[in-house]
Amino acid sequence: FWPRLLADALLLFGAGVLGVVSSFAVAPVVETLLSVDEYRASPITREFGRLMTSFGLPVSLGTVLAAFLLLHLLKNGFLVFARHRLLRTKYAVLKDLILKSLEGFFRARWLLFATSERGMILNSFIREINSAGDAFSSLAFLAASGIQMACYLAVAMALSWQVTAIAMLG
Repeated sequence: FWPRLLADALLLFGAGVLGVVSSFAVAPVVETLLSVDEYRASPITREFGRLMTSFGLPVSLGTVLAAFLLLHLLKNGFLVFARHRLLRTKYAVLKDLILKSLEGFFRARWLLFATSERGMILNSFIREINSAGDAFSSLAFLAASGIQMACYLAVAMALSWQVTAIAMLG
């Protein structure tokens, strides 16, 4: 399952990067709404404007808002797809765990089943399998959140490591 987990981690990293980019897209929207001229605009807005003109789009409120909306839709679509993949990986792990456990049950001697109450083994088995699946899912979502946090922290550090350090410590 390691290749699937690696692919899921890369998807989540991509979603984190898109989250950072979509967060930066707020600056051009605000500066366009405030009618800030090109010389007083932030470097993010100037770069955003250059990118839009390279695609042949005018830098207007409508196109900036459309780009902002498109970035957020893309980010959220990416997140939904990444979480879908994580859940598919979770259920693939559960399926493997259930099949291996059932193989062990079928190889067990009859005495195991004859000495225990009817249904107790099955109920315990199902409860433990569900707990293992939930633990795997929680661990995967924790890793995903850690990746996203690392993306946001990297951007904050790149902008100003001093301010980021003060904000983290204070």
